[in-house]
Amino acid sequence: MTLEVAFQYRLIEEELADLYAMNIGNYEDIFMRIARDSILEIAGTYEATTYWLQRTEMGEKMKENLDMQLREAHAECIYFQLLTIALPEVYEDAIVKTQVETQTYQMKQYEQNATIIRKQISVLTSETNQAIIGINATATAKAYNLTMSANSIARNNSIITEKEAYKNVELVR
Repeated sequence: MTLEVAFQYRLIEEELADLYAMNIGNYEDIFMRIARDSILEIAGTYEATTYWLQRTEMGEKMKENLDMQLREAHAECIYFQLLTIALPEVYEDAIVKTQVETQTYQMKQYEQNATIIRKQISVLTSETNQAIIGINATATAKAYNLTMSANSIARNNSIITEKEAYKNVELVR
């Protein structure tokens, strides 16, 4: 596995005397060794798939560990970025294959859910159309009954009026 990282450190001003008391002539080489060991220590705790799935978390843990170890050497990590993770091709291929399978599975799940929803919509549409037909039939029947009742009342009123008219004609004669 190959990791590429970028980090910046800052010497702790209050501890400069302690740094020089350690008799470190070229502290940058020491800091690079600390960084390499610190990063590899964290990298070794993760499985290959984690490098894809939890890259941000892993980078944060690497920064925390590097900062802790640099502080022992009188410096602090102020910036850390995990640039590249190059896994052996066998791991890369396995991870890619796993991710493709996971995405394919999720896509099938979404397709199934979409099919179920379309079927539910179809059933609801059919039920609603059936209810509309029933409501329209009931309304048509009620309208017919009201029309017939009104016609009957009108006819009855006409008969009563004619009867009264004939009575008045007989009385006038």
